[in-house]
Amino acid sequence: MTARRAATPLVAALVLLTILTAIYGPGIGKGFVKDDVVWVGANHVTSWNDVHALLFRTDGFYRPVVATTFALDRAAYGLEPFGFGVTNLILLLIGAAALAYLATSLGLPVTTAIAVAGVWALNFHAVNMAVLWLSGRTALCVVIATLLAAAAVVRGRPVVAGTAALVAMLAKEEAVMLPFILSGWAWVLAEESSESHTARIVRLTWPTWLALAIYFALRAQTAAMTPMNATDAYRFVLSPGALMGNALEYLDRACTFSAIVVIVAHLIAWRRPAITPAITRVLLLAAIWFAGTFALTIFVPNRSSLYALLPSVAPALVTGFLLQQLWDGSARAVHRRLVTAAVILPILLLPVYWSRNVRWVEIAELSSETFAAIQRVVGERPDADRIVFHDDRSTRRSFANAYDQLLPEAVRLAAGRDIHAEIDTGQTGRSGAPRIVLENGRIRVD
Repeated sequence: MTARRAATPLVAALVLLTILTAIYGPGIGKGFVKDDVVWVGANHVTSWNDVHALLFRTDGFYRPVVATTFALDRAAYGLEPFGFGVTNLILLLIGAAALAYLATSLGLPVTTAIAVAGVWALNFHAVNMAVLWLSGRTALCVVIATLLAAAAVVRGRPVVAGTAALVAMLAKEEAVMLPFILSGWAWVLAEESSESHTARIVRLTWPTWLALAIYFALRAQTAAMTPMNATDAYRFVLSPGALMGNALEYLDRACTFSAIVVIVAHLIAWRRPAITPAITRVLLLAAIWFAGTFALTIFVPNRSSLYALLPSVAPALVTGFLLQQLWDGSARAVHRRLVTAAVILPILLLPVYWSRNVRWVEIAELSSETFAAIQRVVGERPDADRIVFHDDRSTRRSFANAYDQLLPEAVRLAAGRDIHAEIDTGQTGRSGAPRIVLENGRIRVD
C-alpha cells in the first residue's frame, strides 16, 4: 500500500504531462509570428559585447531574462522555429511544476498539488497563446519566477524569494507588484507563527524590496517605456467603462475554468463546498495575488489573454484546497469517480483545445512559408534590394495577421540582410521587383 501511495503522484504527473503534450505538441514551433521576429533578430549573440547588451537592450519593453532565452535558442536552433517552440512547452511544464511546489508549500498533498497545476495549465485561456506564440514565453517566464518567489516566502527563505523576484521583474513588468503581494502573504501567514506580524513581514520580504530597487536602477539605464511615454496600445486608461470591461474579461479568462472544475467535482461527489479556516486562508491569499497581479494590466487598453496567465494561479490554488476538502470528506466510490473524470474529461476535450490552437498555428505556418519564399527570392535574385508583398486579408491567414507592422523585420531576419519590403494591396506591384503573392491562404513567388 505504501508503494502504491508513493507511485500516485508520479502517475498523476505523467498523466498531466501526456495530456499537455497531446494538446500543444502538434502545434509548437511552426513559425515566427509578429514580435517573434524582433526577439529572434535582436538577440543573436556573436560576441561578449552582445552578451553584455542583453542586460540593457530594449525594444520598448525591458525584459532581459526573456531576451536571454531567445539568445540561447538562436544559438542552439538558428532560424528553425521548432526548437523555440519546444522551449515554450518546457517552460509551461516548469511553470506547472513550480505551481505544484507552491501548492505543497501551502500544505496540499503532492497529488492534489499536481491537480492544481493541471487546473492552471488546462485553462482554455492564456495558456495556448503563451505556448504557441513564441513571444508568449514572457508570461511563462514571469509565472515561473513569481511562483518560486512565493514558495520561498511560504517556506521562510527570504534571500531565495528576493532572487526569484528580481528574475521575475526582469522577465515582465507585472512582477514589480511582487513585494506588495508577498508582503500581504507574509501578513496572512503570520497568523500561524508566534512571531509578530511586522517582524515576519520585514524578515521574509526585505530582499524582494531590494530586488525592486535593483530592477528600477537597471531599468533607468535603458530607454524602456513607462506609463507616461508608452504607445497608445500600452498607455494607461482610467475611464470606468474601460476598466470595468477589462475587469470582467480578465475575471472570465482567469477564473471561469477553475469555477467549472469546482462545480463539476462537487456535482460528481454530490456535496456542497464548505468554508473552513483553511479555505478562508487560501481565499485571502488568492485575493491578494489576484489583485496584485492585475494591478497594472487592468489599466492597459491593449487587452491580452497573456495578462490572465499569472492571475489564474489564484483560482487554481483555491480549487486545489476545495478539491482536497471534498476528497477528505468523500467515500472511496466517489474517489474513483473523481479520478476517472480527471483523466477522461481532458481527453474528451482534446478536440476543443486543438480547435482553439488553430488561430495561432495557421499564421505560424504561413510565417514559415513566407520565410521560405523570401529565402528563395534571395537565392534566385541575390541583387534584389526590395520585395513586393501582395496580401490577401479575406482570411485570417494573411501577412497582416502574421506580422502586423513587423513585415520589414521578418524580411531582414529571413534574408539575413536589409531588403526593402513593400506592401501592395492592389493587383500589381512595381515592375522589376520580385513579388510574393498570397491568395486564398497560399503563397507564390512571381
